[in-house]
Amino acid sequence: MVTEDEKKKIEACVQELLAQLGYAVGVKWQSESQQGFSSPLLSIESGDNLALLIGAEGKNLEALEHIAHLITRRILGSDHSPEAGHFLLDINRYRTDQAIRLVSLARQSVERVIASGLPESLAPMTSYQRRIIHTELAMMSSVETESIGTEPHRRIVIRPASMSHRSEHASREGLKGDF
Repeated sequence: MVTEDEKKKIEACVQELLAQLGYAVGVKWQSESQQGFSSPLLSIESGDNLALLIGAEGKNLEALEHIAHLITRRILGSDHSPEAGHFLLDINRYRTDQAIRLVSLARQSVERVIASGLPESLAPMTSYQRRIIHTELAMMSSVETESIGTEPHRRIVIRPASMSHRSEHASREGLKGDF
């Protein structure tokens, strides 16, 4: 659990980083009950257009988050809790809305897989996106999920639970089912 003191330092770090980039924004932590993510979520809100900070398919957001992690780990030093380095940034609800879309996509795919009895392969996704889908579908006993392929083309295959854990292709390629 990230302590309140660590949260304040992380907030200040992220605000300063964004100020250096020319953005005056508000930041606040989302409560765990609000956000539904596995890591604490620091929400960045602004009336300004922050699309450049998000970037195509969230690539700039991922890079910004990586930089924020490096800076905060350095600022917090070795005295911080292990969880302090694990937080997510969300800009104008981009990640929150993306998670909602991914869960919807996963549920629609599950309906097709159950109806057809055939596995379905989703488009390539980042590990963060795959984790959202794996987590959502892990609660469903009617389907199994597996990540196959190599980055940046790694994707999820959803199959009926009665099918084997590995597709013939994944077994042949020696790919692991983790994300």
